This record gives sequence, C-alpha cells and structure tokens, in this order.
Amino acid sequence: MKAALALALVTVCATAVAGASAETYANFDVYRVDARGHITDLTSNPALDTAPSPSPDGSRIAFVSSRSGSPEIYVMSASGGVPTRLTTSPFDDQQVAWNDAGRTSIAWSPDGKRIAFDVQNATFPPTCQTNCVTWSVYIVNADGTGLHSIATEARAPSWSRDGLLLAYEDLVTPYRDSLGIAIDFINGTRVRLRAYNADSSVGPSWSPRRDELAFQANGSVYTVGRDGSGRHRLARGLNPTWSPDGTALAFVRGGVVLRMTRTGTRIMRVAVAGKIAALPAWSPEGRAIAVLTAPARGPLQLAVVPSGGGLLQRLTAAARFDSGPFWLGRTGSLVVAACRSCPS
Repeated sequence: MKAALALALVTVCATAVAGASAETYANFDVYRVDARGHITDLTSNPALDTAPSPSPDGSRIAFVSSRSGSPEIYVMSASGGVPTRLTTSPFDDQQVAWNDAGRTSIAWSPDGKRIAFDVQNATFPPTCQTNCVTWSVYIVNADGTGLHSIATEARAPSWSRDGLLLAYEDLVTPYRDSLGIAIDFINGTRVRLRAYNADSSVGPSWSPRRDELAFQANGSVYTVGRDGSGRHRLARGLNPTWSPDGTALAFVRGGVVLRMTRTGTRIMRVAVAGKIAALPAWSPEGRAIAVLTAPARGPLQLAVVPSGGGLLQRLTAAARFDSGPFWLGRTGSLVVAACRSCPS
C-alpha cells in the first residue's frame, strides 16, 4: 500500500543525495479547482510550487517554492499574485525541503497568526550516503517573524481547535517512518505515545469539535485524547480526516473511500475510487469529500463524492499530484499541487 501510494499519487520527483548540493525540481504548480472543474494556476512559475496549505479563513495560501533557488515557505493571497517569503534556509542547520527523502508540510494555527512546518537537517558528514536525514518541527509567525524550533525527530504538525496544542509525528527515523505521536502543551509539557506509522508524512489530525486526535498507525485508524488517554483502534485503513462537526471520520482502504462515526461504528462505503484512493478531505459544510484517485485506467484524478456516498465526480486530471487536496475555506473550491506536464 505505502509503495503504491507514493508512486501513484503523491510523487516526489526531485533527485537529491545527502551531502550533495545539486537538486532537480519538477515543475509543480499550485492550482485552484472550483466545483465545476475549472482550473486556475495560482503560481504559474517555472520553479517548484507545492505543499499548499490554505489559511483557516481561506484568504491566504502558504506553500513551498524553489523560486529563490532552494525550497522556502511563501504566503500568497488565495487569488494568487506575488507571494511573501517567510523562511530563508538554512537556519539552525535545518532547511525547508523537497527531495527524495521527503517534503515539508505546513499547518496554520486556527487564528491564522502562526504556521507550523517541518524541515530537514541541512548538514551531513562526508561519509553520509543514504538514510542520513533527520526532521524537526518549527513555528513561524504568518509575517515571517518569530521563527523557533519545537521538536526534533518530528514531522507533520497539526494544531488543536483552540491553538493551544500541537501534535506531530514523533521519533521519526531516517527511513521516513515514525515510532510515535507527541502532543505539546502551551505550558511546555509534552505527552508521548508509541504508534508506528510507515508514512510519517501523513500526520495526526485534531477534531474540530473535541480535544481528540485521529491518526494512522500499523495500517489502522486510531483516536486518542489530548492527554494521551482513551486510545482506541477504530478500523483498518489510512489517511483519517474529520467531518466538520467532529462526529465522523473519512478514511481510505485500498481503492475505497469509507466513513465511520468517531467511535468506529457504522462503517460505510462512500465511493469506490479505483486502484488507489488517498488523502480524503471533508468539505467545510460537510456535504462532500474530495480525494485523489488512481483509476483502473487513465490519468490520476482529483475527484469529489457526496459524503453520504455516491459516484465520484472527476474535477481534473494530472500526470502527478504532489499534495492536497485542501478546501479553500467555504468558497467551494479546492487547492492542490500538480504537475500537469510531467511525463506519466
């Protein structure tokens, strides 16, 4: 499952070797896709533009771009335009990254004032050839000030609904898996729990209504309370995402999109996507679920389906998708990073 997903849907096309200075970036752009499948290229730049993360109110989009020569985090208006650069790598021997070892992910705080993201170690010993990468989580203000480190051996951060807690993949190994989940409190305390995740780029997700965290581990979907108690295995599957009211979770299993209650009951099939489905995203009003799919035939697709079940509606196709989809506030549009001209 992990290998097929990485190759078919969320594809890293950079070539990079630890310790080497030269990198090659594919021409991904950030696209806005409306409910009718109309596409707007928001970045339209020959550089790499990827990892979009819309602000909670849908007015801005943070993303990773190599337009300065190396990957950095930028913020732009949701309608596109000239972006503002937030980071300058390397810092503290860390750097925003997009390469064979993984790519930076971005998460906005609920008030839209802070951004959490993960970065790679930027220094390697001369003897390092493979499996040398380490990851850390940082926070920066949305205007680029206040950059500071949160945790090492960490990836894929997620903010709680009140912005007082930050959860992330913990004990991330150089082999791109993680051995646990950590929850950081604003008072400086930290809760850690063991949870093996073969794909640490897919991190935990906070309920929008409760102090409850969903995450994938050992090929299954789990939930746990903010203090690490009440851990429950709900179902076999990956990529859990909350409904807006926090009463249900959507997830994928092979090529099928499913949903269940927050306690793991009433599991139902939402849609059959084809060979693979990945990264479902529940719309803000709760009526639809967006998903990336690899049909049995034809190109990769961005599609939506009624959250109560039904047929997939294809919005757009691409040679490769690199991240997303993400709903752009309550506009009814989606944001995704795609390479439309890459060789398939």
